Amino acid sequence: MLQLLRSTEIFSTLLDDDLNFLLTRTKEQPFSKGEIIFSKGSAAIHLYIVISGEVIITQKTDDGKKHSLAKYISGDSFGEFVFITGSLHKVEACSLKNSELLIFPEFPHTLDSLSLEKPDTISRLYLCFLSFISSRLRTVHNLISENTSWVKLLQDQIYIDHLTGLYTRLFLDSEIPRLLQQPTAIIIIKPDRFKDLNDIFGHKAGDAVLAKIGTDLQNLFNNKKVGWAIRLRGNELCIICQQTKRPEAIEIAQKIGKNILKIGPSWRKERTKYRLTSSIGIGIFNRNHFNEIFSNTYKLMQKVWKKGGNRICIHK
Repeated sequence: MLQLLRSTEIFSTLLDDDLNFLLTRTKEQPFSKGEIIFSKGSAAIHLYIVISGEVIITQKTDDGKKHSLAKYISGDSFGEFVFITGSLHKVEACSLKNSELLIFPEFPHTLDSLSLEKPDTISRLYLCFLSFISSRLRTVHNLISENTSWVKLLQDQIYIDHLTGLYTRLFLDSEIPRLLQQPTAIIIIKPDRFKDLNDIFGHKAGDAVLAKIGTDLQNLFNNKKVGWAIRLRGNELCIICQQTKRPEAIEIAQKIGKNILKIGPSWRKERTKYRLTSSIGIGIFNRNHFNEIFSNTYKLMQKVWKKGGNRICIHK
């Protein structure tokens, strides 16, 4: 199985130690002819490699007919895009004949839980994901026009976060650096005590808060301001504001902080001291390397958050 993993494009650049660890968190599973592997609308919590047999990917049209989109045989991998982006499956996968698949990660493991076990390995794996998707997109762009409808659908799947409607970290890393105009403000936001929110009010409340913050961030760009609102990971979000200097960036950050304070008025009716605040870091991209400024701004936000939050700090 090590050789199968090594020969799969998405894992091909990983170290043998990394691959050996990932193998301990994978599962070999047989599927009978005609058995459904995943259905449309199901959560994409695995990626798959065909050990033997054949798998078909289909999609139902408006008339109810199934149309074949792709077939995979021994050595092929599938389900990578939606797994990486944490989206829902928009197609169905079915075993065309008796097949055996390698499934990563094995339930109940997730990328988040694995990152706690082996942070270095999972960090390298995320870089492989980024390289894989960027390579596929470049290939697509070279073959056909970006205006083709299914290309736009693909870009939406990997560039748009389904919970908040914001752009994903992949969009930030792949597209934004080449679009920047100086000066550009980087504002990174993290709600404080978010775990307490989930523990007290439930994960649905946490999702609702992220969705509301996402809407507020998108609304910042409804007028003349040019930029992007992004969900980095979990409860960490940011906005990239073009043609924005330090004084205006501070005003925007203050507005974001005030909007977050207003979320969830119903909580005040309950007997709890929970109050939703936020940690916000600001950086200005002028002449320095964008990734360096972004990284320093992120570290600044984390430092504020670890000290209790409810503050705005500016990277000098």
